[in-house]
Amino acid sequence: MANFKYKKSTNKDNYIVMFSFISLFITLALLFSGVISYRLNIFSISVSLSIFTKYAIYLAIFTSMISLVSLGYSFKRQSKIFAVFISLITFLVSVFIIVIFYGYIISLKSYPFMNDITTNYDDKISFKIAKHDPIVDENSFLQRYGGFNKPYNKLKSVYINNSNIEEIFNKSIFVFTKMNINITYQNLEEGIIEGEAVSFWYGFKDDFIVRIEKLISDDIKIDIRSASRSGRSDFGKNYERILQFISYF
Repeated sequence: MANFKYKKSTNKDNYIVMFSFISLFITLALLFSGVISYRLNIFSISVSLSIFTKYAIYLAIFTSMISLVSLGYSFKRQSKIFAVFISLITFLVSVFIIVIFYGYIISLKSYPFMNDITTNYDDKISFKIAKHDPIVDENSFLQRYGGFNKPYNKLKSVYINNSNIEEIFNKSIFVFTKMNINITYQNLEEGIIEGEAVSFWYGFKDDFIVRIEKLISDDIKIDIRSASRSGRSDFGKNYERILQFISYF
């Protein structure tokens, strides 16, 4: 029977494992610094993303390579299980960071470069509480034809048969709650519900408004507008939020 023995880790192996772990720690520190500095209004979002987050991603790529080397050394040298565990965790966490932000980059490239969209440009909705510039007509063209595969092209008003405004209004309030949108204004007579959505990490604030009206045909028409307060692109979040709201109807 073969006799397997674990060899003692060399100082070189220990240094590589330690270096990869320290590199991961610095990566996480940069990411959290970007988030905290923006939330506390120490730096603008452009500084947080272009400095802290960008270099954190670069360092995550470097960390994944170093941790993979340390993992290989650990197996080759038959190092202690602790060294193998640290190398594996470091590699998995750094790869997870890379995958998450790669998804953000793909979203940025795939969706139109805009942060204020609506289902109706012929009769635009104005926010009651939030401060936003009137949505411009040029956004209509960009919304229909911008982005890879024109994702916003089929975004239209919602029409509902055999219902009434009060029923749809109350259901809309329920949907706002389900979507974790904080209601800031509601008026049944106007058929208006406005709310605020806050992202988990950076605390980005998007404003969301729904207009419900009864047509001559007795159908109920719902129009929606979703707009980000900061940034020039929303990574498709406003579009996804509108689609999620519509899916309940």
